[in-house]
Amino acid sequence: LTNTEGAYKDMVTKLQQEITLQQVMSHIASVKKDMIILEKSEFSALRTQNEKVNMDLQQLKKQLNDKIIKIRTENKLDFNLETSRVKEMYAESERKLLDLRTDVIELHAQQDRGFTQSQIGRA
Repeated sequence: LTNTEGAYKDMVTKLQQEITLQQVMSHIASVKKDMIILEKSEFSALRTQNEKVNMDLQQLKKQLNDKIIKIRTENKLDFNLETSRVKEMYAESERKLLDLRTDVIELHAQQDRGFTQSQIGRA
C-alpha cells in the first residue's frame, strides 16, 4: 500500500461522518427524552409527597381545632360548676347569717322581757 492509499483508508468518508453524527444526535435526543421523563417523574413524586404533607397538615389542624374546642368547653363547664358552687356557698352563708340575726334578735327580745319583768317586780 502506498502512503496515499493508507491515508485514504484511515480517513472517514463524509457519508460515514454524517451517519455517525446522526447516531450521536439520536442518542442525545434519547438522553434528553429520558431526562424529561425522569424530571416529570420526580416532579410527580414531589407533588404527590407535597399533597400528602398538606393532607397531614390539614388533619393536624383539624385535630388541634377539635382539641381547642374540647378544652374551651371543659373550661366553660368547670367555670360554670365553680360559679354554681360559689353561689350555693354564698346562699348558705346568707342563710346562716339570717339564722344568726334571728338568734340575736331573739336574745335581745329575751333580755328586754327579762329587764321589763325585773322593772315590774321592783315597782
